[in-house]
Amino acid sequence: MKELKTVQAGEKFAYGGTDWLVLEQKEGRALCLAVGNIGDRAFDKDNCNDWRESSLRAFLSGEFLKSLVESGASEDAILQTKFDLTSDDGLDDYGDSTDKLGLISCEQYRRFRKLIPNLDDWWWTLTPWSTASNGDAYGVRIVGSGGTLYSGSAYGGGGVRPLCNFDSSISVS
Repeated sequence: MKELKTVQAGEKFAYGGTDWLVLEQKEGRALCLAVGNIGDRAFDKDNCNDWRESSLRAFLSGEFLKSLVESGASEDAILQTKFDLTSDDGLDDYGDSTDKLGLISCEQYRRFRKLIPNLDDWWWTLTPWSTASNGDAYGVRIVGSGGTLYSGSAYGGGGVRPLCNFDSSISVS
């Protein structure tokens, strides 16, 4: 066991039954992305690309958070994070969302790309392609198996790699 604050960006650790990749250590927080896909799910079963309304957000905040805690994570160690919901074409209709668990945005993906390994299949970001006010309430940006950004329909079943901030003083393995 070691303190999370000793794990550097680009290094992996296990916590709550999930393997995580540290993207950044900053001000007592460690921004972390799940190393792999925790399961294929729709972004939203009703085909809505607004993260605040998505069934995937409900899953991560409910069932997945509960599974982390049941596997030894402290819910208090998973810090609230503000997620920017600006669409790929720059519209900010959806504002932002504050959650313990979310998905990486396209902006964050580009920023941390060198640290993030590819997966064998595609996975969700939380960035909408556009917004309902521009005639697109269903397109969501995805990361292809080769690491390239694409767009997918929110009802499709894609990979899920949760993103969160952990208190960097916790013990991890």
